[in-house]
Amino acid sequence: MCRQPIPDDQQVSEAEQEGEEEEQGPQTENYCDFTVFVTDADGKRGMVVEATTIDTEISFNSVQVTSNIAEQKKIHRIER
Repeated sequence: MCRQPIPDDQQVSEAEQEGEEEEQGPQTENYCDFTVFVTDADGKRGMVVEATTIDTEISFNSVQVTSNIAEQKKIHRIER
């Protein structure tokens, strides 16, 4: 069996291959979407925080201030 050399314009160095792998980043399945409700003393007003954890990072998707926490709890998080 005879192997033909790879033309220079088609060769990829190891450094370029590693760089491509780093750019793509690791594929992860470790994530969790969650909602945090922070209320005042009477429990009627407060904040609604929508967030996602990915591995060891927390991303805040939205923060809302509301005068009626009970109504916000009734709304599905995707619609909120």
